[in-house]
Amino acid sequence: MSAWKGTVGKGFTADAFSDYVATLAFPAWRPQFVVLHNTAVPTLADWHSVPGDVRMKNLESYYQNGQQWSAGPHLFVADDLIWVFTPLNVSGVHSPSWNSITWGVEIIGDYAVEPFGPAVRENTLSALATLHAALGLNPDTLRLHKEDPRTTHMCPGKNVIKAEIVQGVHDRLAVGEHVPGGLPTTQGGRAREPLRPRKQEKKPGDCPVGTGAATFYINLWRRLPAVMVITPLVVALVPALMAAFVATLMAAMLTPFFAIPVTAITGVYQLSAIRSGR
Repeated sequence: MSAWKGTVGKGFTADAFSDYVATLAFPAWRPQFVVLHNTAVPTLADWHSVPGDVRMKNLESYYQNGQQWSAGPHLFVADDLIWVFTPLNVSGVHSPSWNSITWGVEIIGDYAVEPFGPAVRENTLSALATLHAALGLNPDTLRLHKEDPRTTHMCPGKNVIKAEIVQGVHDRLAVGEHVPGGLPTTQGGRAREPLRPRKQEKKPGDCPVGTGAATFYINLWRRLPAVMVITPLVVALVPALMAAFVATLMAAMLTPFFAIPVTAITGVYQLSAIRSGR
């Protein structure tokens, strides 16, 4: 059995968790993405039947002595608190293909059958946004446990929808929330730019909505004087261009008809001149 990596065993509100993560350093290990799980057992209701700190002790015994693992998941997220289990700056044990390169986040509950309620959902999104902001991770890299090719678990259940989780994390990062300690830094100590929100693709002809619509029509109004000047010029030039085109076309069509009489008249004149001795 590998040496036990220790536990933190503390619960935090969403804001306190963000402040806690801001105090951490990652000198030796840095995760590449997050894997999301649900506990299934205990359910969310069962979780509150035992005090949280007692839960942490029970889980430590389960993973260390029962499973004989070197660690467990990093977080357990309930509807009231975010519990830190395995220290966030060491690798955990939670998903066989990705243990060495990921954070493991357990949502308390069985979301194959339980609804993914707003309180636990908000804590989950807040915790994930804090983690992604801390190391500049892209939320699009998030994985569900069931996506691990080496597991048979359908975790975290059908009621946890990946696209909604990813978008929820993007939304929180976009408004500048969850940036522990200001700008996160690279391993070289330089400040990293905060993660930018994803740009929504706009198709040609799309009319913006909300505040974008106001900007759209303001810009259109600003261009109106130029449109008012150019339009009369175009209208005035069109008839002249059409007239020139028609004249050129008519000349091209009528030239052969005029050429024959002119040639005939020239021939008669020359014949007359010969006969008169000129």
